[in-house]
Amino acid sequence: MKPISPALALHLAGEVTTLARCWVLSRFDGVVFGFTDHDRDIVFGDVTFRAATGLDAAEASAELGFAVGGGDVAGALNSAGLTENDLAAGRYDGANVTSWLVNWDDPEQRLVTATSVIGEVKRTDVAFVAELRGTAHRFDEERGRLFTQNCPADLGDAQCGYAIGTYYGAVASTDGRLALTAISLATLNDGWFTGGKLTFTGGPNDGFATEVFHTVGTLATITSFSVPQPGLMVIRCSGAQRFEISNREKLKHGLWIADVKRLDDDQVVRVPEDLRGAANALGKLIKTLQDRAIPADQMPLEPPYRLDDCGWVANRWCELLPIPTAAKQKLMELEDPMIRLSLVDGFLRDKMVVFG
Repeated sequence: MKPISPALALHLAGEVTTLARCWVLSRFDGVVFGFTDHDRDIVFGDVTFRAATGLDAAEASAELGFAVGGGDVAGALNSAGLTENDLAAGRYDGANVTSWLVNWDDPEQRLVTATSVIGEVKRTDVAFVAELRGTAHRFDEERGRLFTQNCPADLGDAQCGYAIGTYYGAVASTDGRLALTAISLATLNDGWFTGGKLTFTGGPNDGFATEVFHTVGTLATITSFSVPQPGLMVIRCSGAQRFEISNREKLKHGLWIADVKRLDDDQVVRVPEDLRGAANALGKLIKTLQDRAIPADQMPLEPPYRLDDCGWVANRWCELLPIPTAAKQKLMELEDPMIRLSLVDGFLRDKMVVFG
């Protein structure tokens, strides 16, 4: 039960009330906005709640226990409030929202009615509707550290702990969407920043960061899916054909779409004698797993086992070895399967998996 001040309780019991709804929106970057559905600005708690935002809220719901309550808030996009560019950039994703019921004639008479988090945001060219999720939705989120074959950290972040190079450049031109030109970085090789992170340190996008997309990916087929316990999903996938991205675009609701071209499968190239050690080592690993009677659905490799094919042997080692993700990406992008296997063979010899 929410405590109500005696002054506000007396006002609510009166025949005439002067009430308005206010919202404090706090982004993760520390920016705070105040909005109200009243026709004049309201000020309290060092926040000015702007009236010229066209904000309006739908009926909100509150649930007992751990059920997720929520509601919607809608408004017009304008320079004084939420802008299209900020919404598209994800600056409001997961922002905290505190809702107030306020006596606009005496703002000291107020009551916190809900604490919410911004969920899905739907936008058009001139308006938006933001979902307000109750704090109980946190119990539906998976939390904690994820342990996988590949490192779950982002390269260079606090969890990773590895210091990476940082390069600075001034934006000389941009198409206003996805492409930009920084002349001072022109001396670096193509693809130098692929898989890295682009952070703006000035201008309208100050503080915004985005990962740099790879241009080559692979299709995948989900072969099995299970939920052995709440919050734990086990998904088994099988890699398929590679593709190359030609054009990409981020839609207004945050979904990325792209035009892709499927790449031809690797040509079958027989494993040469000087790389036979990598194929033989993989064959021994498969036999060891078979001798242990590992069930077929738990085997890390699927038949047929093409141990005389450079591309197949190289790709399977790339899946099994603790090679950095960035290196695996570069290997996948190579068109020559023999070069790919040669690089993998060098890694195996460095780790003393292959001798001779």
